[in-house]
Amino acid sequence: MNALEELAESFSRLPGIGKKSGMRLATHILQADSSFVQRFS
Repeated sequence: MNALEELAESFSRLPGIGKKSGMRLATHILQADSSFVQRFS
């Protein structure tokens, strides 16, 4: 499992987030600028 899949799986564990939404969120986080990611984390 690669890092993108692991991140998507982590998001999909949240209530109301499925596999597709988890993948969308993971992709968004990986494309976001580092300051956004730092605040988010």
